[in-house]
Amino acid sequence: MTDMLQARRAPLGLPIAWWVATGAAIGLAIGFSAVASTVFGQFVPSLSNAFGWTRAETALAVTFANIPLIFAAPAFGLLIDRVGAWRTLCVSQIAVPLILMSLATLQGSLTQLYISFFLLALLGAGTLPAAYTRIILTWFDKRRGLGFGIALSGVGLAALVLPPITQGLIAAFGWRTAIVLIGVLFLVAGILNVSTLMRIKPNGPGEIDGGSVTASPDATDPASGMYWHRALRVPSYWLIALAYVPLGVASMGLLVNLPSILVDRGFSTGGASSMISLLGATLIVARLTTGWLLDNIRTVFVVAMIFAAPSLGFMVLAGADTTTMTGVAVFLIAFGIGAEFDVMAFLLSRRFGPVSYGALYGGVYASYNIGVAVGPVYLAHQFDVTGSYDAALALFALLFAVAGIVLVGVSRKLPEHAHA
Repeated sequence: MTDMLQARRAPLGLPIAWWVATGAAIGLAIGFSAVASTVFGQFVPSLSNAFGWTRAETALAVTFANIPLIFAAPAFGLLIDRVGAWRTLCVSQIAVPLILMSLATLQGSLTQLYISFFLLALLGAGTLPAAYTRIILTWFDKRRGLGFGIALSGVGLAALVLPPITQGLIAAFGWRTAIVLIGVLFLVAGILNVSTLMRIKPNGPGEIDGGSVTASPDATDPASGMYWHRALRVPSYWLIALAYVPLGVASMGLLVNLPSILVDRGFSTGGASSMISLLGATLIVARLTTGWLLDNIRTVFVVAMIFAAPSLGFMVLAGADTTTMTGVAVFLIAFGIGAEFDVMAFLLSRRFGPVSYGALYGGVYASYNIGVAVGPVYLAHQFDVTGSYDAALALFALLFAVAGIVLVGVSRKLPEHAHA
């Protein structure tokens, strides 16, 4: 009987904890972040051509999603802490594809598009990393960093896999049918994922971390840690939240404007596409690598390296005049952008524990989105005014450096077991 239980909990010989981490990655690859940052971008040219909208008018829909996230992220975080991540996912993982499919009914109304994206954020915020990383807390302690890394790599995976799939469907069936097909894919995959891997819980301490290391007694206890109303009186929480505002400015400012920056530097459309693929691949590598490093090296050293890399990358990009230098800069920046959410989840979980993790993560994510709302517009405006991105890129280097110094200070005060 014990052997049968072991087989059931280690499908294909892989401990169930690692399957759960993979399921979290799948969930993030088909959630709000994937729709807003990856899938919708593939439909912007089709929508602009179909209805005579400018690219800016069409892309503005993403802004209508980011604004409510500032309020929805903390609210859903509280909900995750109160009713559990799984119940929250049951609602949001169904809402996201249904709202996406509703875009197939567009008849030229920008108002309908903007309202749809407002609702996408309002109802789909439950699919943000807060829910999936909260599930990771249940399964991982000594290998928590790697668990986070696997889960969060789902967003990078979406950036690599979904654009060619979406473009292929648009070319074969037209944009309306493609939206419905992508929505159905997300709906079916989401229901299967949430009803299986995201629902199960560890049978006991022997299943934590894949069963090969000894977890701390209270590390995965959902009732352990500091409640949010106490955490809000701790300076380190506000330091983390404030540090992620400039990170949002620089990260999303670069991601949104990178195609334009590359074309301005003389890259062909194909060359720019290849460079963006490099960025997507680096995001995945960065999240997995950072996760492993957080488990095996003192956190303060990992955080210092993570934020020094993109700071250097922005400086290199500001003065890059060759393809090689641009590639090096994009790699360094992407490594930091890929790792910043690993660091966020790790610092919050180690400093404050699981009990109010959802609410605290939601608060920091909201502060990050304040920066997200500013960064892309600021960088584009600087180019319009000065004819160059260089000064703004140098400022982004400074923003990453300052945020890194703040987070290094916070990481020095983590509990000792966090550095195991």
